[in-house]
Amino acid sequence: TTWYSIDPSSISSIPLGGSRQFNVSIAVPIDAEVKAYVAVINVTTNETAARNSTTLGINITPSASTYLVINQTYIDYKLLTGPLDTNITNLENMNATAEDVQALRSLLDTIRSKMNQSQTYIDKGDYFNAKLVLDEVKNLMSEFNDKVANARFQEPAEVQTREQAPPGEPLPV
Repeated sequence: TTWYSIDPSSISSIPLGGSRQFNVSIAVPIDAEVKAYVAVINVTTNETAARNSTTLGINITPSASTYLVINQTYIDYKLLTGPLDTNITNLENMNATAEDVQALRSLLDTIRSKMNQSQTYIDKGDYFNAKLVLDEVKNLMSEFNDKVANARFQEPAEVQTREQAPPGEPLPV
């Protein structure tokens, strides 16, 4: 689908030092993703090597119905972040390496920070930026799950029994 139209689509001539105006209309499809787009306008001639271009930033903002989706996504992610502390504790109890546990804690802190940031945007009615931050949260949660799935574990320390302990020495605690 073409998002734009240009009127007039061509200009026959422009005198030296002159200018001509044309309009670029952008029609965003109803199913377009909420995000920042970049549009490049190139102007060329048929008869010389003259050319020029400019770049435009276009932020596709959510519709009223998309606000509901963004709010629900925030709620869903909030519910999903709750058990992440338990995941880390379970890995610690299973002797995951301290390095992996620390990386997960750091990632969880980032997820929580991004969730707070998205809530601030939602509270201000800035659903464009809320959506962008929630997309980051989605990626961070995927990274968190990958790190949990690939956690490395240390060998548990050997436990001495009473029969293995040297005589007169207490058992290790």
